[in-house]
Amino acid sequence: MKNNVRAYAFLCASALALTACGGGGSDTPSTNKPSAPPATPLKTVSGVAAASYPLVGKISIRDSAGKVKTQALQAGGSFSFDVSEMKSPFMLRASGEATDEPFVLHAAATNADGDGHYNVNPITDLIVAKAVGQTAAGYFDGGNYSNLTHESLTKQETAIQARIQPLLSAAGVPESVDLRRQAVAKDESGINAVLHVLEVKIDEVKHEVVLMNRLNGQKLIELLSQTTEVEGFKVDTDSAEVLREMPSIATIVKQHVELDYKTQGEQKLATLHPDFLDRGGNKDGYAKYIEFRRNFPNAESDNDKLRYFQVKSFQDKALAITFTKASYSQNMSGNFVNQTLNYLFKKDANNNWLAFGGRPDVGILQVKEKKQSSEYSCYKDCDFISLDLNQNYFISKNHDKYVKVVIYGPGLPKEGLVAQRNPRFYGFVKEWEFDSFKKNKYSSLLFGSESEVHILRSNPELQLAGRWPIYKAETFTPGGALYATELKTLQHFEDD
Repeated sequence: MKNNVRAYAFLCASALALTACGGGGSDTPSTNKPSAPPATPLKTVSGVAAASYPLVGKISIRDSAGKVKTQALQAGGSFSFDVSEMKSPFMLRASGEATDEPFVLHAAATNADGDGHYNVNPITDLIVAKAVGQTAAGYFDGGNYSNLTHESLTKQETAIQARIQPLLSAAGVPESVDLRRQAVAKDESGINAVLHVLEVKIDEVKHEVVLMNRLNGQKLIELLSQTTEVEGFKVDTDSAEVLREMPSIATIVKQHVELDYKTQGEQKLATLHPDFLDRGGNKDGYAKYIEFRRNFPNAESDNDKLRYFQVKSFQDKALAITFTKASYSQNMSGNFVNQTLNYLFKKDANNNWLAFGGRPDVGILQVKEKKQSSEYSCYKDCDFISLDLNQNYFISKNHDKYVKVVIYGPGLPKEGLVAQRNPRFYGFVKEWEFDSFKKNKYSSLLFGSESEVHILRSNPELQLAGRWPIYKAETFTPGGALYATELKTLQHFEDD
């Protein structure tokens, strides 16, 4: 999306986004959608521009005579234009950043729509695109708005709403909601809950639109010019529960991020699921860390702030969320730095949403495929397999249980590659060192550092092993007994 913001318009919903940009409206109006009012010339077009969070940038309005006005978006993505001397219909274009991503989004207004609030977001961008049969970006640039009418916009709004109404209904939003005009209430329920799980993509090359329910991955695909009906989303009981309880989920995400280890340790610990696991550490380990922070004389408060979060999926009753927080850096600059984490949240036995943890791989060995362009570590532009001991595996356990690790596999000595602990680096990356490199047993096909080894793809044994070579790691106790065995193949590709 960073490479072509006009090709795609993303909606990665976040209630916290629209908390900042929402007006005082409600998701449940008491009347049905109004019919077209008398076409009195518009005097004011105002509203909010957002893409899961308020846009920071600028907004332009262009009338059917080609006149353009531009202004900076105000706090919360708000804007207001005097259009009393301009000619209907109008196109709006908001460009800026939200969730650290660039967006260019559109909406439309006609005299028959009336003065007042207008949303500018990926859904309104889609409504315009479907109404005119081409991308909203191309239509804005074209300048000929003769076929842009209140009736065509309303027709496509109704059609698009029918596709997402199962999500809206699950969140308690009635069919009378006005997606183009109605300000979103300042909470995480209703429309905001739907915005958490709905993604909209428009491909200007294929002239295709894709709607996706992030909870179960269901996609609805159609051409921009398509006039036949498209089925709506299917929402199961668990997904409906997530939508209904999004306020509780948003609250626990914010608490887990912003509660301070040192001064709010018990409250922070209470945000963890009983089966919490992150980077090899469980809830008991988390409690010990909190105790350490509380008693460490020079420990400072965390001052972490949640910037935004995005729902990614919902499987096995665990909700996958990516959140970005601003953390105070205690380096010389003294600035806040942004950190993005992938986390799971899940209900406990008491039906409370809690942090389930990152739960990454904490095995003995990490196997990765890399490409090295530097000529310092190997021949220039070489491809190789990297074998790296996972320090989190050892740090998360009792250090004294292990004294030796042996790795077997293609390109390694038949007796295995041995790594042993170096007490000088207890608890650090270099705590484990491979014997072959301490003894300087380098070859043209095997190289690396103390705790990581690289095997060139040109190694004959590695070539015979095929695309997915298997490596075996064994750990041993001080008495020489085998403690654990693990088989591992490639995890991912990296460019250095």
